[in-house]
Amino acid sequence: MEPPQYFDQALVRDLESRFRVSNLLDWLEQEAETIADLAYAVGSGVDPFRQSLHRVRNIAEIRPGRPGSLIGEHAHIVPEGRQYVVHYRMNLSTNKRRFSVAHEIGHTYFFDPNDPGKPISPFQSSVSGLATIERLCDFFAESVLLPRRHVVSAVVKDGAVALPPLHLIKSLAQEYRVDDKVVARRLLFRLFPRNVAILMLRRRMTIPKGKGGRGEWMVSWCAAPWELREAHSVKGIRVPFLSEARTIPSDMIPMLSSGVTEHCELDGRWWDGVRAQSTRESGTAFKHRLPKRAQSAFACRLRLPLFEHVERLGRMDLESKPEGGPDEVIYIALLLHATQSDVVQQ
Repeated sequence: MEPPQYFDQALVRDLESRFRVSNLLDWLEQEAETIADLAYAVGSGVDPFRQSLHRVRNIAEIRPGRPGSLIGEHAHIVPEGRQYVVHYRMNLSTNKRRFSVAHEIGHTYFFDPNDPGKPISPFQSSVSGLATIERLCDFFAESVLLPRRHVVSAVVKDGAVALPPLHLIKSLAQEYRVDDKVVARRLLFRLFPRNVAILMLRRRMTIPKGKGGRGEWMVSWCAAPWELREAHSVKGIRVPFLSEARTIPSDMIPMLSSGVTEHCELDGRWWDGVRAQSTRESGTAFKHRLPKRAQSAFACRLRLPLFEHVERLGRMDLESKPEGGPDEVIYIALLLHATQSDVVQQ
């Protein structure tokens, strides 16, 4: 896998030279796979809190941060003598805590081994260099928590190589204890790359006490290519599905079987949601937008078991009685600039 063009290329070349490797991402993937193999050799999977992983990367301790010490951060790493200590926020979900700690462990690759805490490359001090290091640490966290060989094996065993395996996102997220958005990125941007934007919609049939919206379909998250995320950061420009949760009218929701990934034709308004547009246009509700010519996508509909609803809401919301059955989710992969090879006829 070639490092993307939006990485700081001077930093990438310098790191490849220092590590004596020809491809930085392939090398980092191999490092993550080696650590994952060690973890599976002594337990049932990768746990960023396990001591065996700490010894590999010179981590002295992982502990909760003091209240107020992690403003705007999920976790951070600091040198302590010749080793490192990772602090994390206590109020994170289990999945986010695991990812955040793995991300911080990834930073150890980019510190001087003879001077803990000092960047290994002078190119890391620039704005683009700092952003590239953060993306590399995200890549490491994804790679170590979702080991390539294990995930590819699961997809091949399922027979889902030809299609974007959307129906596996939820089960892999539960098995490897990561957020489903992380799984979606790993599958469709890394291991089985497609030129897509990935959405997760939730239909809330069970809701916290005092909150509205029962039965509506909402976009919970969108994993989009870098070009769209970059456009979204420009002043006065927004990509609707990257802005906030958006309500989707029922006439845009496809008819789908449960538990399988299907090729389908969707209303062109879906692509409005992943198009850079003015802030004013972005704010237009989808029910007020005119239907557009259908385009190709893949989608999968799943029902969530009630126990996941209870776990997600937390104990404070247990006063509310579930009504209308379990929540439902739909994963959608919108093909961007689709080619014939992107579309698999059923």
